Amino acid sequence: MTITTKPSVSGFIATDPKRSETREGRTKFYARFAQSHAQRNDDGTFTPLDSSFSNLVAYGEAAEWALANLQKGDAFIAQGNERSYMQERDGRPVEGEEFIANKISHDPSRHPYVVDRTSRPARGPQRQTQPSPLDDPFNAASRPQSQAAPALGR
Repeated sequence: MTITTKPSVSGFIATDPKRSETREGRTKFYARFAQSHAQRNDDGTFTPLDSSFSNLVAYGEAAEWALANLQKGDAFIAQGNERSYMQERDGRPVEGEEFIANKISHDPSRHPYVVDRTSRPARGPQRQTQPSPLDDPFNAASRPQSQAAPALGR
């Protein structure tokens, strides 16, 4: 069996994220992102180069998560696909590119995080109907304690 892979991108959110909706009513996330670059010198040091910028978009659940959790300056990792497009600017066609993320998260090597290992409710009609102690955010005694996981790369 072969390993399934997808393109990914990492960088920093460079603009305030924007929320919009598609014609079909799906949530859309949009932000510009930056990628830092450096040149390795013969003596082993690095010289910073200009950052490059591109567009990052997500739809549906990935967009909802990104809108709730990402802000300007955050480092992120996203999995998805790159897309080129044409748009008209000042009456002339201009080519652009964007990364369409179907999975996105903070970059764990740059942001500390906590892993919550509690079960999530099932999707669809078999969703749990009985109230759970986890449904009460003010009842801390009934919540399982999450365990901190070390960030990768640290």
